[in-house]
Amino acid sequence: MVFTALVTATVSFAAENRIKPLAASPHQIEGRLKSVQSLINTSSAALSQRTEVDAKTRAHLDEAVQLNRDAEAAFDSKDYEAAARLLMESEKALFKSVRRAGAGGRGMSEKRRRAYFNYRLKSARALLVTHSLVAEEKKIIEEKKELEKEIEADLKKAIAVLKEGDTDKAISILGTASETLKTSIRTMHQGDTKARLLDFETPADEYDFVKRFDDDYIKLADKFITEMEENRPDFPKLGRMKKSRDAGVRFREEAEAQARSGRYAEAIKTMDNSIKELKKVLRLLGFPIP
Repeated sequence: MVFTALVTATVSFAAENRIKPLAASPHQIEGRLKSVQSLINTSSAALSQRTEVDAKTRAHLDEAVQLNRDAEAAFDSKDYEAAARLLMESEKALFKSVRRAGAGGRGMSEKRRRAYFNYRLKSARALLVTHSLVAEEKKIIEEKKELEKEIEADLKKAIAVLKEGDTDKAISILGTASETLKTSIRTMHQGDTKARLLDFETPADEYDFVKRFDDDYIKLADKFITEMEENRPDFPKLGRMKKSRDAGVRFREEAEAQARSGRYAEAIKTMDNSIKELKKVLRLLGFPIP
């Protein structure tokens, strides 16, 4: 359904009360402005195809549009703190509009909703494992442990709510848990991006860092491709995901060959190409990867 796909596209937005303002550079804020504007346009187009959308749904979307315009004005005035805050509010309103319009499998038969719940549960569990892997790689396991405990509790709650018969609410709980995990994964990787701005003593040191970065993306790409093959083999973007993953691995192998011959500057550029291809895999699933 149109709005089920649209919710997937908004995975950078933690659901309602979990959305928190993030410290961001002007460049990052500008990127988020463009991203939110694109999602608003997509939402508007999707709403125009529906006749049963209620006034409150449209009101949330109108609010998102106005807040996005206000954020753009603040950005143009170089008031970046206000721009970030208004952008966050715009994201909240957009998420409310999308969810109210039919996110999380509403409109499906009960059998299909339960099947969708099982798929989202498997996806959330895979995300949780991936989150742990990335946290371990970044050596921030303790820092992320509390979040992972909360997510585990959310998954148990979703199962309990499903047993009580409220499938839509159970799906919504899983959606919120998944959004939170994806946002946390994105944040951990943003830390890597900032680290690239640091000075390395030698090109070999920078190459080793980029290689570890690439390792993370290979793990993520492989995990989610496997998940889609097992649970949604008809996923229309699966072929593109595999193509980008294979391209990333080829660049990786080329970079390693360059490094073995001591051509670290070339190897770093080639490894960056690998990372770009692997990021495409995650973006095809809706991950907010910068």
